[in-house]
Amino acid sequence: MLSAIMKRFSNEKYTILAIFCIGFLLRLAGSLLVYLVFDESAWVEVANRISFSPKNFNLVFHGDHHPYFEAYLIKFSTLFFNKKLFAFLPTVLVTRLSFRLLHVILCSATIVIIYCLVKNGLGKSPATFAALLLAFSQYHIHFSRTIIQIGSLLFFVCLSLLLFWKAIKQNNDKFIVFTGISVGMAYLCEESASLLLVIFFIFLLITKRLFKWLKKWQTYVAILAFLLLIAPDIYWNLTDPNPDMKLHLIKAAKFQGVSLLSTSLYIGELFLIFAKDVLSFVGGLGRNAVWPIEYPPMHWILGILCFVGVIYSFKKRKDEFIKLMQTAFLFIFLFFTFLASSGLFKNFSFYWASISFIPAIVLVSDLFADLFRKKSILKWLPIAFVLYFFCHSIYFLSITDQIYVRRSSFLTKYYIHLGRDGLLKGNIPWARDNFKKAINKDPKSITALVNLAECYRKMGQHQKAESTLKQGRERHLMPLEANRFLLDRGYLKEWLIAGYYKASDLVFDEISFESTDNLIRKLKSTKAQKFVKMASASAFIDLKNLLKNPPNTVSYAFTQIYSPIKQKVRFLVGADDGLTIWLNGKKVYENNEKYIYFADEDSIQVHLSQGWNDLFLKILYTGGYGYGFTLRITDEAGEAIDNIQYKVFLPSEIDMKYGK
Repeated sequence: MLSAIMKRFSNEKYTILAIFCIGFLLRLAGSLLVYLVFDESAWVEVANRISFSPKNFNLVFHGDHHPYFEAYLIKFSTLFFNKKLFAFLPTVLVTRLSFRLLHVILCSATIVIIYCLVKNGLGKSPATFAALLLAFSQYHIHFSRTIIQIGSLLFFVCLSLLLFWKAIKQNNDKFIVFTGISVGMAYLCEESASLLLVIFFIFLLITKRLFKWLKKWQTYVAILAFLLLIAPDIYWNLTDPNPDMKLHLIKAAKFQGVSLLSTSLYIGELFLIFAKDVLSFVGGLGRNAVWPIEYPPMHWILGILCFVGVIYSFKKRKDEFIKLMQTAFLFIFLFFTFLASSGLFKNFSFYWASISFIPAIVLVSDLFADLFRKKSILKWLPIAFVLYFFCHSIYFLSITDQIYVRRSSFLTKYYIHLGRDGLLKGNIPWARDNFKKAINKDPKSITALVNLAECYRKMGQHQKAESTLKQGRERHLMPLEANRFLLDRGYLKEWLIAGYYKASDLVFDEISFESTDNLIRKLKSTKAQKFVKMASASAFIDLKNLLKNPPNTVSYAFTQIYSPIKQKVRFLVGADDGLTIWLNGKKVYENNEKYIYFADEDSIQVHLSQGWNDLFLKILYTGGYGYGFTLRITDEAGEAIDNIQYKVFLPSEIDMKYGK
């Protein structure tokens, strides 16, 4: 009986099963290790609006900035993989796994799909190398472990290429319809998938099959299936006052010269190191990497191998499968280099060219298979690369805090301090000169630019003020909404909020209180709003949306921090507009100057006592777009601390302890 079972499975099946399992475990480990990122939190928010309950039935037709597939994937993941299944894990890991697991499984399945694709086109040996390279690619691992639409997009791109090739190779018309459905699903991940239709059209044209396919009714059924699948997203874009499609089309159609966007997908690490920010890389910043946590580029060695594989493939350009892969790679690569460019280094959104990744891996696998067949020492080169990529994937997973953080220099902060002092004392020319010096030291300092604009306004130079503010908007490291939505990574997202309070309400001297108890008693004695517990989905505690308060008011925020030992830590804070912090009754930070919010803008070194520590904040609102703050606690090197716990007062506890 055992021998009969063994005969049913060839070594090939065991090989691909083993590769899939290793790839899945790498992605699963990554999903547990890395914190939630901005795009994920946006998708979770959309998924929370989906309801299948008859009483509250609600479907969504669009995601945050892309079609809705990922939102439904999260919704079904939370339904299939209930948190109770993972009760043995810490709460934060349960949350990540419950959201991510279905996404991780789908993306891991791309390893099997690419194996089938290459096996059908080139044979078993190249197929095995393709599966290995994909399984150990840092680029694919990251987009598989985090809920970002690129991972799902690559699954359906790979599946679409497989179905299309089967329709060509086997002359089986049913695969034409399946191809249309698969491309439609790819579009629901990201709109760029529609470029697959152009790729298929070009391939049919150059292989002289186009008119034959135009005569098949299955072709039109496939197009109809594609249109039906994307119709809800199209409807949303046509009816929404701020459609994302319009923004994407404008970006795609705006030609500003040849771009290195596509190239940066493959060797972006080299650009980040040598071209984009040399000084920051040399300075180290205390980080293991300089890519953004949400969108790391491909490992540069694999990227160079992809280019080598594409060049090598021209030796076999008469092979139709190779021709299909070349068409897919070259069209996407050239499209984002020449037809959808944004200037040489202006836009590093290399993930737009992600579709080219699948054909690139296929072409590299063919090169590796040819080297492996040689009888020289070159035979072992592909094996060495595969082992290296496996080791690198383990190292990649060990980097759990990959975000690239810009830190102002000491002199920049010094000049900003002098400039603010000048503004307070009314010495505007002095303030202006110091803010200019700060900008010379750090051209990306939003704080210096905003304050310089304030100087120009006070001097009556309104055109200069507007021009300076425009520079500030252009130099943002990330959009304001994205910056406000930084998730996890040690941010405190639950607070007891008291307020808002007008200046006339605060009749007590803040210096006189020595504990949270004293402050709460004094606040309850004033005329003010009720105490409210706020649990924010994002790191940014958005008080303006919560309180709807007028300008020139303040609010207070409370929490307690438990430290098992006496230890030195850092508070990384950002606020709009002003912020004062007390730790155990002692003021440790104050900045009441009006400035634009930037996460982790200031670092404060403090000492936590053993046991519970009282932390309370006063947040000043002077008017304008934003009002809120972020605060996270790290060790002295800026890394998250695992042994700290938090406790938030409940409004009912406040009323019970201090009276209504």
